[in-house]
Amino acid sequence: MEGTVVGERYQLGAVLGIGGYGITYRGLDLRLERQVAVKEYYPGFWANRLGDHHKEVYCYAEAEESYEKGLERFLDEAKSLVALSHIPEVVRVSDFFRENNTAYLVMDYLDGQNLKQMAQGFGGRFRRRY
Repeated sequence: MEGTVVGERYQLGAVLGIGGYGITYRGLDLRLERQVAVKEYYPGFWANRLGDHHKEVYCYAEAEESYEKGLERFLDEAKSLVALSHIPEVVRVSDFFRENNTAYLVMDYLDGQNLKQMAQGFGGRFRRRY
């Protein structure tokens, strides 16, 4: 998917992470010429692509209802994050949209360690200190 443009303005770059319900990419906002993070709704257990270079996501026939419910929850999450954008500790969502039979959430790109990487620096766990 690297190099693919979605939303007519966001060019996808390297994969930053893969979770159960999605893939997060480093991206470039071509209009504002700034780095962003783009999260794609992509539950691999319910859907797939025809190949590595296809944008369109195809839902497995037996999972259509679950896929659509998950897609709606993904978009609801985007709306909730937009509403929380005034909180400095919550990543700012600048855009979200449906395309390619899936959905995308565009966020500020924050360079640094994620929570899992930080925990590894503490031996794999955070401990309460008294």
